[in-house]
Amino acid sequence: MLNISVEDFLDREGLFLRTTAEIDEKIERSRGLSFLRRLKGINAGTRAEVIDHYNLMAQRIEGIPIYDIYASRYRVGTKWALDRLMTDSLSLPNEYVLDVGCGTGTISCLLGLQFPKRRIYGFDFAPSVVEVSRQRAEKNKLKNVKFEAKDLDDLKTRKTYGLVIASGCMSEGDIDDRTFDARLDKLQRLTSPKGKLVIIACADHNPNEMSQKVVEDENQRLVSVSFPYKSADNEAQQVNYMLFEFKS
Repeated sequence: MLNISVEDFLDREGLFLRTTAEIDEKIERSRGLSFLRRLKGINAGTRAEVIDHYNLMAQRIEGIPIYDIYASRYRVGTKWALDRLMTDSLSLPNEYVLDVGCGTGTISCLLGLQFPKRRIYGFDFAPSVVEVSRQRAEKNKLKNVKFEAKDLDDLKTRKTYGLVIASGCMSEGDIDDRTFDARLDKLQRLTSPKGKLVIIACADHNPNEMSQKVVEDENQRLVSVSFPYKSADNEAQQVNYMLFEFKS
């Protein structure tokens, strides 16, 4: 029995379904047209540009981070992925969870509420959104969730986790195959024996129906599921959910 439904959590955190036009109007009314133009005009290519972008996205409107307001366009896909994640998190080999590229801490804090005996560690390279994550954990009175500003490529630890979650760091627009493979290898090494690694990535490719494939070998079982849906703007979207289960 889960302590809170994903639906109720998203509502409580203000991630209501909104169209881009509604979001832009809300931001312009609160911050002005020049702020909106700056927000949309950043070419988030270099690390400095990405951090500048996150500094703007971490600002709040009516108590809600702009980051989350924009993410609410994809609430249907987010809810589907989080529902799967909560189910996959029921049984783990140890209490430690790692949330890589945690953003504003939505996943970490939801897991902290659902599983109060787990120890959840979230990190992101943008300090501004990490501070938002800490505020979210404090608001929800979570003592079992910790956040730190850190990059996956700089993470050095021998500790392994029963569950490792990666979202943004595996679906960035400029990530190439070599970088993806290197990060995947590192994430797998961070996952405990008999643990689970979940990769959640968004795409705008939309097949006609949900597809699923299972690949199994002597070391691991991979379940890959693609879920098509419509965004708040009625655009074809897709969430790709990959679950690696390690056998030893």
